Amino acid sequence: MKNLSNNIIKNICNGTIIFLFLFILGIVLLIGSCSKDENDSTTTTTYLTPTSCTDSEDVSGVITGIRDVNFSGTYSISWMGDTPSGGCISDSTALGPSGYNITSTATDVASLKHQIFVTSSSSFTQTTRLYSDSSCSNLIAFLQQSKKDVTAGDNITIDGSPDGFPPYATKFTNTQSRFCIYGGTTPTNNLWKSWTTGFTLTKGAVTDDAGNASDTVHGLATTQDNVSGSTATWLYIGSLDQSSAPDNFTSEDDRFFSDNVSN
Repeated sequence: MKNLSNNIIKNICNGTIIFLFLFILGIVLLIGSCSKDENDSTTTTTYLTPTSCTDSEDVSGVITGIRDVNFSGTYSISWMGDTPSGGCISDSTALGPSGYNITSTATDVASLKHQIFVTSSSSFTQTTRLYSDSSCSNLIAFLQQSKKDVTAGDNITIDGSPDGFPPYATKFTNTQSRFCIYGGTTPTNNLWKSWTTGFTLTKGAVTDDAGNASDTVHGLATTQDNVSGSTATWLYIGSLDQSSAPDNFTSEDDRFFSDNVSN
């Protein structure tokens, strides 16, 4: 009887061990299956580009009448006089509060391009692109504004232009055409909300708005190709979208460079 009870207990124990082993094995397989399903369901976010906008960035034509050389081609903004390849700026100071003040809100941005594309003899498109990497490869947001009916006016001499700006310029007028705004991430969408008014912006969606096309506004511009120490053609442009004609640049205005302008 004792041997029988011992055998029964032994068999029960062996059965329990086998049961526990199978139970644990089942859990391991289940976890592995869930993990595989989760990995299989992971997708890479595809962000939109300015080709989604109504107005084009295709370069064409020459805007005449702007001193000193033809206003044509593609121009990229310069940070502190630098002319980075392709216009890509990844300098943390440029992106931060003392520069363009982007990363204070858009913490996922690591580089930017801010460019002007001359699209006809009377229009240009201005686009800011934001990237999640430092080499301007992974586009996650953009803000585009196109300007139409660009007409050169008087050439003026400037007494006391800001440092880095020429002592002369050409006044011009234009109408604002479309705004095309896209924030592919929550931080970049919040940045555009802080930069603009009058738009309903949704993360991941393009806002393509006609703007105030009937309003004529004013600006200043100068182009130069004889800047000491530089092989680029430079565009000084600013005081944009003013209600009346400005008579000087401001320290907040921008300097752009281009290596592909036909003069």
